[in-house]
Amino acid sequence: MAQTRAALRPSTFVAVLGLFLGLPACLTGFVLTAGGSGATTALGKCPARSSSKAQAAKGKGGEPEKGAYDRMKAMLDNDDGSMDYIFQNNRDWVEGTISEDPDTFKRLATSQQPKYLYIGCSDSRVPAQNMMGLTTGELFVVRNVANLCVNTDHSLLAALTYAVNVLEVTDIIVCGHYGCGGVRAAMENVDHGLLEHWLLNIRNVQRLHLDELKTIPDVDERHKRLVELNVQESCINLFANPIVQKKQATSSQPKIHGWVYDVATGLLKKLDIDFKSEIRKYQDVYRLYEFPRRNSTSNEAMAPRRKGASAADA
Repeated sequence: MAQTRAALRPSTFVAVLGLFLGLPACLTGFVLTAGGSGATTALGKCPARSSSKAQAAKGKGGEPEKGAYDRMKAMLDNDDGSMDYIFQNNRDWVEGTISEDPDTFKRLATSQQPKYLYIGCSDSRVPAQNMMGLTTGELFVVRNVANLCVNTDHSLLAALTYAVNVLEVTDIIVCGHYGCGGVRAAMENVDHGLLEHWLLNIRNVQRLHLDELKTIPDVDERHKRLVELNVQESCINLFANPIVQKKQATSSQPKIHGWVYDVATGLLKKLDIDFKSEIRKYQDVYRLYEFPRRNSTSNEAMAPRRKGASAADA
């Protein structure tokens, strides 16, 4: 019995995490291993792809062209666990890239100059670079569960510091997505174990906007709105961040944007967030630097606020 429980733990965690990220159960690899027998039983199967869809895309020689679903199924069906097909995909990608631009990798080997910092969800259905029509080297990416900007997250702070102060990105994009498993999990009155420490940030967004969310009777629509509000609060957290504030005080950049990606349509949505109103509302709480005024010099603008100074002194 003890052996069976021990075998369950890693796969159970993967299954739970897969649910948060919105992955199908068959792709989370939830497997029960019988102690000592070596036999495995997979729980849940992906629905079979319809023949009409399989014939929709034809590759070379009239054979159906393999899509993401087929590649994932091939990986799951691969008994020896070989990753050779990934390396073949890589070689094909390099060949195709060089055929379009022979100097791509030589150029990337020496430097990167992305204009944008993208902070998004880890969900595999959200292809950050592709959905924006950008290519390699044009997007600096940070991803985590539910695209949170938490100012105590050292991983985020490290990337933010590098992007703002070294790469000098002009824009920071916080992008959520409808159908986010992390946001949906935070809407449940369930203890999700270790992940609760992360999900608490989304629960706090619910608390701040509880009155509005209560007016939305449909669960799916309420979920969508919470996805949007979660993006909004992450944007405000970035405005409050001293790394961002100091750079904005000296150069008026980077600009911050709140977007949502619709997995069902592939389209991006720009959120209608009144950042100026939000900043004015909380400036006495979060403002650390004096921002540029008309006819002010850059040195005056970058000065930190004096200890004990009030908004009236600004």
